[in-house]
Formats: sequence, C-alpha cells, structure tokens
Amino acid sequence: MGTGTLPWAEAIGAAVGVLLLAPGVRAAARRWGYVDAPSAARWHDRPVALMGGIAIAAALVGTLGVTGTAPALPGLVWIGAGLVFGVGLFDDLWAVQPTAKLLVQMAAAGCVLATGQELWPAGPAWASAPLTFLWVIGITNAFNLIDGLDGLAAGLAAIAAAGLGILAGMGSDPASAGVAAAVAGAAAGFLVFNAPPARLFMGDCGSLVLGYLLAVLALAVPSGGTLTAFLAPALMLAVPLADTALVTVTRLRDQRPLAEGGTDHLHHRLALLWRSEPRAVLGLHAAGLGAALLGLAAHDAGPGLLLGAAGGVVAAAGLAAWHLVRRTEPRVYRDRLRRARSNGTTGPAGAASSAANGTPPNGAPPNGAPETDASASTASAPEDAPDRI
Repeated sequence: MGTGTLPWAEAIGAAVGVLLLAPGVRAAARRWGYVDAPSAARWHDRPVALMGGIAIAAALVGTLGVTGTAPALPGLVWIGAGLVFGVGLFDDLWAVQPTAKLLVQMAAAGCVLATGQELWPAGPAWASAPLTFLWVIGITNAFNLIDGLDGLAAGLAAIAAAGLGILAGMGSDPASAGVAAAVAGAAAGFLVFNAPPARLFMGDCGSLVLGYLLAVLALAVPSGGTLTAFLAPALMLAVPLADTALVTVTRLRDQRPLAEGGTDHLHHRLALLWRSEPRAVLGLHAAGLGAALLGLAAHDAGPGLLLGAAGGVVAAAGLAAWHLVRRTEPRVYRDRLRRARSNGTTGPAGAASSAANGTPPNGAPPNGAPETDASASTASAPEDAPDRI
C-alpha cells in the first residue's frame, strides 16, 4: 500500500500556474467583451469575465509537462480532454447547441473506452462499457451543471481531486496521484479569482475539463475491479451527482428541457432557503468533504460496508433533496418570474416562453407544488446574489 499523500510539487505548481495566468485571461476577456451577462436564467447580477478555464487548462498542461506526470493517463485520454476543452471554449465564445456538445462528449468518452479503462473491469463487457460511457459523460456534465455559484465548482473539484489523489497513493499509483494533485492545485488556485464575489468564471472550457478529468481519475484509481469497490472513488463526486439527479428528476416531472439554463439547482435552492449564497457554497463544500472522507474511510472496507455506506449516502441525500424541494419549490418559480419581469420578458411573449419552460405565467409552481405566502417569495430571493446557473 502507498502512503496516501498528495504529490505537493504538482499541486503547488498547478496552483501557481493558475495564479500567474488568470489575471491575463481576465483582462483579455474583458477587453474583447467575453463576459457572462446577467439574464433571467442566470444567478449573477453583473457582468463577469469568462474563460478562466484557459488558465486552468494551461496550468495543468504546463505542470504535468514539467513534472513528467502526464503519461500517467494514456494519450487518448488527453485527446478527449482537448475535445471537451475545445467544445467548451467554443460554447463560451459563440454558443454551441446542446446536441453538438453531447456528441463531442461522446467522442471523448469513446477515447477513454479505447484505452481500456472501465468502471467495472471484472464485469462483463456488455455492462461495463456502457456504464463507463455514461459515467464519463455524466460526471463531465455534472461539473458543468454545478458551476452555478461563485467558488462552488472549483472548491468541489479541489476536494474531489485531492481525495482521488490520496486514494491513488493508497493504491500505490503515484503517477495518477500526481495528475489528481495537479487538478486539485489548479482548482484551488482558481478559487482566488472565483470565490465570492467572483472576478472570473471558469466557463464551460473549465468546468467540462475538470469534470472529464475527475471522471477518468475515478476510473484510474486502483479499486480491485469490482463494482462495489468503485463506490469509494464515486463517493468523492457525490455532490455534483446529487445536483444532476435532482435537476433531472424535477425537470422531467415538470416537462422542462434538461439542457436549458435555470435557477432550480441544488445550490440555488440552498441559497434561497438559507438566504445566503456563501453559506450555500460552504455547506456544499462541507458535504463534498464529508463524502470524500467517507470514501477514504471505506476504501479498504469489505463489500458489505461499502454498500452500506453508499446506501446511507443515497438515502440521506434523497431525504434531504425531498425536504429541500418542498421548502423551495414555490420560491424557485416565483424568483424566476421576478427575474423575467425585471428583464422585460413577461406579457404575451413572456407568458408563452414561461409555458414552454414549464413555468406558469402567473408564477405558481407547476404540478400542484405546495404554495407559500406571497411575502415569503420576495423575502427569500436574494436580490443581490451575484452568481449564475
């Protein structure tokens, strides 16, 4: 067994790289007008520079090249990373249709499969390959979806990468631990510019790359090849998985497109419930840290204990999500209507748009969601929340 420590040279090198590169990226984005402007589907209320993912990706490439750690992952994996970075950058600059983004992500997942990395190596190929494919695409998108409050995605990526790096070290895989440490360092360094109030957003070119690399690192961590053993690295990514599951279920229920923007994510609901964006971010960081520590503790446990730990996390997350939806559903939809009105999108056209998005034009929550006082809706929505979807 390894020492279970992170390679600090990679972590520090990537963090310093981001600190050096991010100011230039921010200045260039502002000069050329590449900023994320407020809208009814966004959470922030001021323009913020985009494309911080360029600094993250460049710092990773530079650090892993200098330390010689990049070969820890096969070349095809890095080609896949380049694909998701490219489609994310195009989306930040010119907007890309969700279908096109998905096709590129499928190609990147195919690159991972072509290297022989699988979620369930000891299982039948007809099951392991589709599971691996869905895992890579799902985690890649999960980090894109949870990049909705200042500092949230970067902090969760740093926690998950550090946990995966320690798992790799415990499994005597120092090369994968080095890549994970670089990802953790880059994400932590980016927090300097992305912590509330954010001065720079990572954009899709950052969130997609972080999600993709974390999905691959979870596959690379030595786990014995069994499906239950994979639960330990999967726990490192419990928070983004929970957010994706919550949004998927509620939007399917309300017959809303899964790919559209909105303020109905886990972090938005917590910010509304607690009336504090920083508190929501810190709460989800604490949940991510707790899940990572549980994954580390369960790494050497038997299948029964692993299944019990995973089942407990799923049950607790399900109960918490049910309670959160009941408490925030009316507020989420009323806040969306308020934002639409403030942007001049109500009236006949706005009502049609609201209906198309599953939001009744009178602001009532769909499908008989429980009503609350009208006063509660205005008091709960943070008027100065500076973040985005």
